[in-house]
Amino acid sequence: MQTAPERRSPQHARVPLDDVLVELFPEGFDEGFEADAVDLGKGGLSISAPLLPDIGSTLRCSFRSPENGQPVEAEGILFLVDPD
Repeated sequence: MQTAPERRSPQHARVPLDDVLVELFPEGFDEGFEADAVDLGKGGLSISAPLLPDIGSTLRCSFRSPENGQPVEAEGILFLVDPD
């Protein structure tokens, strides 16, 4: 399993996202899948999923804001995998 250096900034707060389901659409996968949101901050979205593509892969994700229910959509690059 590949790992990357920590890029999340300790100076910026992370907001817990309890009970938020995230739909992931990895580039190169035939289908999307669901993951559990952990938290969100300036450095990105932390998720828990049974399956993830390789580090460096592009992911589209969508979820509903727990604050107001509005849809949130983003695209990012997977840069850290924690085996725990």
